[in-house]
Amino acid sequence: MPLIAKFLRKIFRIPGIDGVGLHDRKSFGDPPPPDTTPPQFAGLIETLFSHAHMHRAVICSDASGHFRIHRQRWWIGEWEICGDAFWEDDGKQVTIVEDLQTARDIALDYLRTAT
Repeated sequence: MPLIAKFLRKIFRIPGIDGVGLHDRKSFGDPPPPDTTPPQFAGLIETLFSHAHMHRAVICSDASGHFRIHRQRWWIGEWEICGDAFWEDDGKQVTIVEDLQTARDIALDYLRTAT
């Protein structure tokens, strides 16, 4: 194995940098289950999860009294390459509403339809 490949593999933990084990899906083992610890959001009110816990809706309040709904999915798409799994925004804008029940209804609707 070339010296640079050894260095990169050691420093960046990149499986298959030398072509060996490039398609080895077990390099980091199975991906972890979704992290259900409370997220570190300012003004966190509650976190709701989909049935399989692969999607979540985070409801927060802001200084003006509005409620924000953040939609996220558990991302394991890079697990085989770098061994990293994390909550990722679903690519949609944050929804802002004026009352908590409306925020919960929107969050639950998102979680019912999340794929």
